[in-house]
Formats: sequence, C-alpha cells, structure tokens
Amino acid sequence: MLSSAKSGLRFTFQVAGLPEDTFSVGEFSLQEGLSELFTLNLTLVKTHTLNPFKPQTEVDLTALLMQEAVLQIFNGELAQRKITGIISHADWAGTDGNKTLYTLTVRPALWRLTLNQDSRIFHQQNVPAILNGLLKKHRVRADSKLYDTHQDREYVTQKRESDYAFFSRLATEEGISFWFEDETLFFSDSHLGMTAGLPLVYSPQPETAHGIDTIYQVRLGVGMSPQRSLHKDFNYDNPRYHLSHMESSEGFRDFGSQTPYTVFESYGRFQKDAAAKPFLKYRHEALDNQKKTGSGNSNCIKLMLGKIFEIKSHPHAPLNARWQIVGISHHGRCPQALGYDGGDGTTLSNQFSFIDGLADWRPPFHYKPLADGDETAMVVGPEGEEIFVNKDGAIKVHFHWNRYDKADDGASCWVRVAQGWNGHGFGFMAIPRIGQEVIISYLNGDIDRPIVTGSVYNGLNRPPLDLPAQKTRTTFKTKTHKGKGFNELRFEDAKGSEEVYIHGQKDFTAHIENDAYWHIKHDQKQRIDNNRYHDTGFVDV
Repeated sequence: MLSSAKSGLRFTFQVAGLPEDTFSVGEFSLQEGLSELFTLNLTLVKTHTLNPFKPQTEVDLTALLMQEAVLQIFNGELAQRKITGIISHADWAGTDGNKTLYTLTVRPALWRLTLNQDSRIFHQQNVPAILNGLLKKHRVRADSKLYDTHQDREYVTQKRESDYAFFSRLATEEGISFWFEDETLFFSDSHLGMTAGLPLVYSPQPETAHGIDTIYQVRLGVGMSPQRSLHKDFNYDNPRYHLSHMESSEGFRDFGSQTPYTVFESYGRFQKDAAAKPFLKYRHEALDNQKKTGSGNSNCIKLMLGKIFEIKSHPHAPLNARWQIVGISHHGRCPQALGYDGGDGTTLSNQFSFIDGLADWRPPFHYKPLADGDETAMVVGPEGEEIFVNKDGAIKVHFHWNRYDKADDGASCWVRVAQGWNGHGFGFMAIPRIGQEVIISYLNGDIDRPIVTGSVYNGLNRPPLDLPAQKTRTTFKTKTHKGKGFNELRFEDAKGSEEVYIHGQKDFTAHIENDAYWHIKHDQKQRIDNNRYHDTGFVDV
C-alpha cells in the first residue's frame, strides 16, 4: 500500500462546469476489466465556507448526470494516472454543517451505448466499420490497432439490443477486446495493440515498499479448459460440402477421457470457410483464457489495461517476465478529506489478475439474441418491378420494425422461400410478389438467417374469394404480371354445386405423353368463337 507520507500521494476530482475546488476526494474505488465498462465510485467532500453572509449552496445532483468528470492521481506534482468518464449516478450522503458528502459513480463514455435499445440491419460492412459507426453515433473518442483481416458481412442484425450489447457481441465474435486510457477507448484484435508499460519491483512486504511501482503477494497458476472446439454448419449453395472446422489447444494431454474434451457447436454460424476459421479461432482462444493466469497486489496506479508490464526481482523465476492485465481493482483513500485527524495519510492499493504478455486474451463469447418467434414483413424490390427474385427463388423483404432502410431491394439479404414440395428440377414454385405480406421464420432462431414460410392477406391485399359467402371454394388464382388478367384453378365444394373451374387469361396447352381418356356421364357442350383445327396423325375413329 502506498501512503502520502512516503510519496506525496494526492487525488483530485473535477466535474465539467464546476470550479476545480468544488470537491475533495475522500475515497474511491475503480474496477476495470478487459472488454468491460469501468466503474469508478467516489466519496467526495464539499467543504462549506464560514461566511455567515453567504448562504451555502448544495450541488444540483441532476445537473451532474452525464457531465464529464476527471479523477487524477498525483505523486507530488507528477500526474500518475487520469481517469475520464461521465457521471451516471449521484447521491447526497449527509452533512455535519461544515462539509457535505456526496457519492458519485463515473462510467466511461462508452457507457452511453447502454442507454438505448434498437433493432436495425447493417449491410455489406465489416465489424470494425460497424463498431466505429456506433462510436461516432455516441460521440465516443476511440482508436484501434487491428492486425487480422475482418471480412465484410452481407447482413448483420441488431435485434432489441442496446448499442453496447450489440457492440460487445460483434467485438467478441471477431476477437476484438477493448480498454480505456484517459478519455479514449482503444480496441485491438492482438496483444500487439497494447503498449509497453513499466517494470515493477517485487517486495514481499507492502509496508516496506518504497516508491509507487512495487508489486507484492503475487500468485501464478493454471486451469483446465476444453481442449478442442468443433463447429459444423450448412451452406445451401453447396449442400454436399462438409462445412466443419476444428481448433485444438496446443500441448493438451490425456486427462482420463477417451476423447479430448470438446466443445461442439452443431450450428456454427458461418456459411463459408473464410469466415469459419477466424470465428472458431477466436471462440477457442476465449476458452483458453484461464489456462495460465496470475494475480497480485501492488501500489502502482499506472498498472492498467492495455499496458504490458514486467515483474523484476521475484525469487520465483517464472514470474520475472512480461505480463498483461486482464482485470484490476484500485482503491484510494484520503482520511484527512473525510475529517479524520491523525493516523494514516492518503493511501493507494490494488488487486489485479494477469496473463502471459504474449497471449491474445479474447472476450467471453456472447450468443446472439434468439428470434422470439415468427414475424411478418413486406416483399420489396426495385421501383417499377412487381416480381423480384434471384436464381434460388429468394426474395427481398422489409421488416415492419426497420426504420433505417428504404422499402426497396436493399432492405434485406436474399431470403429463401419455403415451397410446398421441391426436388432437383421439380416441385412447387410460387414466388411472393412485391407488396405481399409474408411470414418470416428464422433458421435455428438466428436473427441473421430469415426464411419465408408463408404469406397472409391483410387490409390491402384481400382474398380472391368473397368471404364468408364463398367459403366452400378452394382456389389457386394468379395475377398477370404488370396487367389486370389472371389464371385460376378453382374447386367448388358446395353440395349439389360441386365444380372444377379453370380460367386461362390467354392460352391453354395440354401435352399428354400417352393416352387421354374422357368419360362424361351427361351432356358435353363446346363453343368455339373462332376456328377449330383437328389434326390426327393416324386413324380418327
């Protein structure tokens, strides 16, 4: 633990729009973790003036919310650390007449992304571009260092998620971790994106530690994790291809199981090998996060996420190496500001966890929100078209909740249409037309893989029958493309009026490969308004 008696340790706290000396810092705790929003809790003191002619004013708590705030830690006149964020919560905590206590919670600017919920679709973008767009939307200062290739995604859905939940989920899928330095958010897909920190000298007793860069009570250990990850999926463009990928941990050994401990995902959430390999790699590396970890205590406020640090002079040689922080909790206290005379001065300590400095820590995997049922959407396409379809019979749709995209052919990915029967070159085919309302289901509940499973009538698209008067009829009625005509096959099942009715808007063609047989038990009537041709190849009997 570091004290002001040895180091000149002091804390300052400032809120935008308030005088610099408004608050003194009595106590603070700072919780930080890779790919987590830090939480800074402070107990602050506002000292009242002794001027009887000047009324004391309390701090307007509501006015504090969302204001930028800065905690600084000094060693003498040298600034050691600066934590910048926004105030998310403020409490009046009591007064004794001479001073008033306030407790404040400060979160990073990225915390703003937790305050909304949205549903939208991103088209033909890679994940870093989507992340940067979200950060720009919420005015979050950010910087990044990316070393891997991040491919464009055709279709990415945010469905009833906060922008932060969506941001975290996408970053996780692509192995991107983030942390904060001062007012800036940094994110990277490799430990190479972190900067060199500082050497820490080991001291077995905190009370004998001198200076502000001392580490003590270090522990190093190993943990068991799955040895393999196996993912499978299916690509309808290449249905016979064995779309399967496996990733194994290096140097795993037999722990008594007949087969390696394997995490199997029967639905891998990828459609091509190029996307599957990095997706599985990041997923498996996240499972390996706990294979080799350490923890310790120090008095160094500069020990922080995104900084590689080095331990020196430790009697256990394996610890004298380079490490990276994955989680840390700082605690600082100034008894004098709280009104306690004597005793210890200002103190600072922390507890932290770390991994190998050359390892790539991956954020724990976030599953997508599952579709919570079917929904409907409108069939869309280019202006002036009535039918818009690709070679697979897939269509484009516009969801009722989509408030960002126009209702045109750019509103969705190609959505396949379930048909009543199908096979290679045969089956049933009815293509939903622009303006129809269709039922959307989701394969495996995946919000990025919609499929049309039906269609429904509505207030604009009315049934082709006069219901309920014609309730005994069953019909298959089409509509002339860009015209007013129709073809129809209709069945009437009213007792005594049973009928099979066929209407052709233009021609009727029947081609029979062998015999044709008609048995009419009553009259036959035939009317031809123009010519009739009869051609018999052999004998007309």
